[in-house]
Amino acid sequence: SDVCSSDLHCPMSCRATLPEAAAGVTDARLPGGWFIYYRIRPDDLPALRQAWCQHRDRCLQGHPHVQARLLQRQDTQGELMTMMETYLLPPALPAPDRAALRLAIDAWASAPERSIWWQGARHWEEFEPCA
Repeated sequence: SDVCSSDLHCPMSCRATLPEAAAGVTDARLPGGWFIYYRIRPDDLPALRQAWCQHRDRCLQGHPHVQARLLQRQDTQGELMTMMETYLLPPALPAPDRAALRLAIDAWASAPERSIWWQGARHWEEFEPCA
């Protein structure tokens, strides 16, 4: 039976069965991802958005299956906005390409003309699929 089996109809089409899920087996076709969040001043959003779109297009030229997005948290707290960059990585992305992409993202963010936007640290997290 499927992981999502229940009395209610589940809209998800899970591929793992209960024994596979219990053994830690996942569908290797599911992407993992990087999630980077940070805070900026609202006045910096237009410049960040433009620069980030250029960065995304440049970084992903050789990686058509990597999906990248820039997200904005809706409930601004105080005078700062929380932003999140997401990068969904296909499992077949070779390790050297992963490393090069991560270096390119870090280099872009640490450039002096952009590092003034970050109000505090950029928090980088990596997740992999589990079901």
